[in-house]
Amino acid sequence: MKPIRFLYQDESDEVGRGQTYFIVGLLMVCEREPLWEAIQRARDHWHYANELHFSKMSDLRQRVYESVFEEVAKLKPLFRFHALAVPRSEVSLAHFGEQSHLAYNYFTKLLLEHRGQNVADAVMYTDAKSRIKEDNFLEYLAVEMNLAVPFRKRQQPRRVLKKVEPVDSKLDDLLQLADLLTGCVNNRLGHTAGEASNRCDARPNRSASSKRRAFGYGSRKSSEPRFLTS
Repeated sequence: MKPIRFLYQDESDEVGRGQTYFIVGLLMVCEREPLWEAIQRARDHWHYANELHFSKMSDLRQRVYESVFEEVAKLKPLFRFHALAVPRSEVSLAHFGEQSHLAYNYFTKLLLEHRGQNVADAVMYTDAKSRIKEDNFLEYLAVEMNLAVPFRKRQQPRRVLKKVEPVDSKLDDLLQLADLLTGCVNNRLGHTAGEASNRCDARPNRSASSKRRAFGYGSRKSSEPRFLTS
């Protein structure tokens, strides 16, 4: 696989509260243009211009999301997707000074540390709406991945991350794709998708099933943090 130059990060639910699992997803991309074109083909087919967002579900959105998965699945050599599912019961915010954003940052770093072997000199994009003024996400990840992790492993420092850049998710279809994939993991772990008036469950003819057909991963019950790969 070619070196991974672009990372798109997404989060699902809140650390230590809410649903059974808190999930961090990372879409790792070698070449962006073919993926942008694939997503645009799905948009054009359904004449759909709105944001791709797994928490918003309707009959049309479901068809669009399935088309997106089918199109990008044809380009599997150009990307991969990893997710870390952390059981709510196993996380105490006391370890993070009661600051949830520090927990978000740590688990993103943990996922990248264990699944970023082919990442080099990459730019990571994250949804600007999920970041807060006091957040040290940008500085923390760059220092940890480029210096601290190699030091702890007694390895030579290497430039894993060039920079971490917050962007408006409405402006980048790949950040929206990361949202869809993270949402599928969340759905696969038993959390319904969509607003209360129009939910998507885990029955075989739904979006999560389509995602599994395209990218193929299983599921098992566990109270341990889980790395999932597509």
